[in-house]
Amino acid sequence: MLLQLDVRTLLVALFASFSLATVCLAYVWRFTKTYEGFGIWVGAMGLISLGQFLLAGRGVLPDPVSIVGGNTVLFVGFALLLNAGSVFLERGPVRAWVWWALVPVVLSFLVFTFVWPNIQARIVIAGVYCGGLALALATILLLNPEEPVAQASRFTGSFVLVLAAVLLLRAGSGFFGSPSASFFDPGNFAVVNGLIGVGIVLGLTVGIHMLNQQRLVNELVLAHAEVKILSGLIPICASCKNIRDDEGFWTRLETYVHAHSEAQFSHGICPDCEARLYPELRDEPH
Repeated sequence: MLLQLDVRTLLVALFASFSLATVCLAYVWRFTKTYEGFGIWVGAMGLISLGQFLLAGRGVLPDPVSIVGGNTVLFVGFALLLNAGSVFLERGPVRAWVWWALVPVVLSFLVFTFVWPNIQARIVIAGVYCGGLALALATILLLNPEEPVAQASRFTGSFVLVLAAVLLLRAGSGFFGSPSASFFDPGNFAVVNGLIGVGIVLGLTVGIHMLNQQRLVNELVLAHAEVKILSGLIPICASCKNIRDDEGFWTRLETYVHAHSEAQFSHGICPDCEARLYPELRDEPH
C-alpha cells in the first residue's frame, strides 16, 4: 500500500516539508542571532520548496512553467544551498562554474522537453546536477576542520550525503531504467526516494539550526573567557600597597588590577596628599 503512492503526492509532501523548514529557519533568521550564509540557506530552502510545488503542478500548469520553470528553480535552489554552506563555514562564495553550469543544464531541459521529449534524459540531468551539488556540500561539511561547529557539521553533512546519494541513484535509474511513459508513474524506486527525501529535509533543517547554535555558543564562551574578574584573596603589602602575583613577583597596585581586569587608571592627587606633598599649593590664593 505504501509503494502505491504516486509521485504527485510525494512532491506535495516534499513541498510541505521544505515549506515548513523554510518557515522555521526564517523565524530563526529573523528573531535570533545568525551568521553570514544563514539567510542564503533560508532562500535556498524556499526556492527548492517552490520548485517542488511547480513540479507537482505538472499537467495543471503549462509545461514550460512546470517542467522547465520548476526544475530551473530547483537547480538555483541547490546551487544556493551549496553557496550557503560555503559562506557559513567561512570558505567564501562558490566558484563561478556552479552558476555558469546552469546555462547548459536549462538549455538541455528545453531540448528534451520541446524538441526531443525524453523523460529519462531529464531525470538524468536533474539528478546529476543536483546530486553533484549536494555531494560537494556534503564534502565541505564532513571535512570541515572547524572544531566549534565540527559536530553539527558532521551531522548535517551526513544528511546531505544521503540526499546526494538519493539524487544520483535517481539519475542512475533514469539512465539504466526502462523508459517511462508518465512522469507520475516511475515505479517504486522513485517513491522510496521521495519518502527518504521527507526525512532528509527534517534532518537538514535540524542540522542547519545546530550549526548556527554551535557558532553562537562558541562565541559566547569566547566572550566569557575574555571577561576578567578579580576574586579571592589578594596578597598586598601593608606599607607600599604592592601586590604579589601568582609567580611571586611584587607589582604596583594599578599594574596588577589592569592585568587582571578591564579597569583603566586615571592618575590624580587627593586633597590629603596634596596638603602633605605640596603645602605651598594650599597657601596660594585661588
